Amino acid sequence: MGKGASRSMAPTVAAGAALTLIGAYGATTMGSSQASDSVELQAEHLRALPILRDDATVVGAMLAGLSERTAEKSVAQQVAAEIAPPQATTTSRNKGIPANCRPATGLLKNDPSREFDLPGGASVQIWDTGSRANPMDEARLVAVRIPKGTLTPSVLTSSSALGSLATPSKLADDHGKAVVVINGGVYDTGTAIPTGAMGVDGRARKADSLGSRAIAIYDGLKSAVVARTGLTGLVSSSRGDAPISAINWEELSWEGITAYTRSWNASRHPAGPRTAVVRDGKVRAILSKAAGARRPGSGETFLTVPGGSKYFGALKALRVGDAVTMHTEVESVREDHADRPELKKPTAVMGVSAALVRYGRVTAPCSSRDNQLRPRSAMAWTADGDMLVVTIAGGALIGGSRYGGASAYGWGQYLQQLGAVSAVNLDGGGSTALLVRREVGGSLNRIDTNDSARQRPVANALAFKTD
Repeated sequence: MGKGASRSMAPTVAAGAALTLIGAYGATTMGSSQASDSVELQAEHLRALPILRDDATVVGAMLAGLSERTAEKSVAQQVAAEIAPPQATTTSRNKGIPANCRPATGLLKNDPSREFDLPGGASVQIWDTGSRANPMDEARLVAVRIPKGTLTPSVLTSSSALGSLATPSKLADDHGKAVVVINGGVYDTGTAIPTGAMGVDGRARKADSLGSRAIAIYDGLKSAVVARTGLTGLVSSSRGDAPISAINWEELSWEGITAYTRSWNASRHPAGPRTAVVRDGKVRAILSKAAGARRPGSGETFLTVPGGSKYFGALKALRVGDAVTMHTEVESVREDHADRPELKKPTAVMGVSAALVRYGRVTAPCSSRDNQLRPRSAMAWTADGDMLVVTIAGGALIGGSRYGGASAYGWGQYLQQLGAVSAVNLDGGGSTALLVRREVGGSLNRIDTNDSARQRPVANALAFKTD
């Protein structure tokens, strides 16, 4: 393995700013994958800007020179970054609607058709056109406002297997204090794997070095923020070092070694011409070609690279019996602040797709597909730090798919009208589902559409809980 890799791939984030994993951290349980319905759901994952790669020597010197007082100040700054409201520009409103964008209607100019409060201080407003001659003209917009510091956000998954699906109601079965539950991020319907980064209970299940947009959650602070997350890592042996640039990613990275763990589901994963199997700190086997695409066993980590990668030689140098250490960190910076402050270790990370509103301006795309009127869901933040959980849905059913609701750009406009200065898109279409509890421990009722409507199984969900 190339000796020069260790310097360039050393951790680049100050102490307390990264989520750290050491060794083979694969989960040992598996959830069953359920086939999605016939509704088309194309992945909307957008890659982040490349993660910052500071010179390791400079970073090391900086850390070595930190006094205890300075370190405490750094942690305090990180905490402040996690709870500070998102920024808005002085001219936050868009000056005009871009060409070819389908705008929002005047739905929110009317008074809500229904309003009620939820436990913990949250409140619900519903705007509903009611039945129309053309179902495509029908729309129900539901906005749940969660005042800053009231409910605690969390990510719900059905198991430690990335490809295990369940309905939002099922995901919330064991969470009686969850007052608000909404479907989570986009996932690939072929593998059921979330298309963005994923981390729960302080452990990363999926990440890559190119980075991705995500919601970073902090239980103790009752806070969630929009972040850019990206992986840095290193695999070391007596033969040298090489970068780890992806964990459980849907495609092999060209930036370094890709690692797969038990958290990958039962589906076959990508594999290069050679795969090293690591367990208990040693190389236990070398697999060739397709043999490396099976699901890792309990405690195993598979290391592989695409054919033609400049890191293939480093992987080829490994031999059965070699002692191996692995270290990875998921770096995070806030996306809704111009100075991109670093974030300390989050409780959970959930990848999302498009940024609908940034700095108070609508930034949603306007492609032909984005201009379709579809059910949509989002999480947003106001200038004073309140969280908004919002859905819109129509009444049309075409070829088994739900239509009606909003275009992507119109969706951003609705969120802006609700006071959002920052907003990100969650999964949409048939995955859209918003449920609430009127009392702690009571039943969950669906409010984005009829309570009896079928819920699609999804890869994850967001819940907001009382103490």
